[in-house]
Amino acid sequence: MISGQPRIFVPILILFLSGLISERWTLAVGRGDLARSAAAVLTAGHETEIVVLRQALPVEPPGFPMVIRVSSEVLTRRIDKPVERTRNVRQVILGTQVTGLATTLGKYQVTLVPSEKRAMFKVTLTGRTTSRTDGRNGPVVIDTTTATDFMAAKLIAYDPDHGFYGGQTAITSRTNSRTNGVDTARRGFVKRIILRKAWEQIEASRHQANEIARRDTERQICEAFDAAIANHLAKLN
Repeated sequence: MISGQPRIFVPILILFLSGLISERWTLAVGRGDLARSAAAVLTAGHETEIVVLRQALPVEPPGFPMVIRVSSEVLTRRIDKPVERTRNVRQVILGTQVTGLATTLGKYQVTLVPSEKRAMFKVTLTGRTTSRTDGRNGPVVIDTTTATDFMAAKLIAYDPDHGFYGGQTAITSRTNSRTNGVDTARRGFVKRIILRKAWEQIEASRHQANEIARRDTERQICEAFDAAIANHLAKLN
């Protein structure tokens, strides 16, 4: 509301001038400063046109005196950086001490979510975590490559009083493993017996070991995903 004009409604409409943009998201904002701040962050580095319209209304102004229209492409550009993360692996799986390195590669995608109550969008991270590990169990050393394909998603909503906030992360994944080799320091006949039994045990427990590795990878992905989204929302708010 403009000082001295109690019945003036000032909507601010931010129009993105890219001819390729066909999908836009309307953000209803109840506070002018917060709206301008969100617009400045979301449109930073992109060509925009701000049109201010003034219209005398015979009734009280609506609860949302500002409207910001944001395309999914602009939201995606805020986090559109490839994910590449390497971490140390150190865990015990079925009595085997496993150590090595795991590398996660992924990509973000933003999808607008239709809603009559509030502005909403979904952030999805799709990728793969690949690890190369040595497992030691007694006299046996097991060289294994494990790959987990995953998709993590979080719903983001906007509240005029509190800004952007995220829901709980949902994740799905699938893990496969390959045993590259098995070795032991023993020699001769004893070595052949040990290796034969080791291979039998590996194949018998592969499904269970994959499930343990999958759950651990999901936990690692969710923690990193939640932290990254929280950082982005803090910048928007």
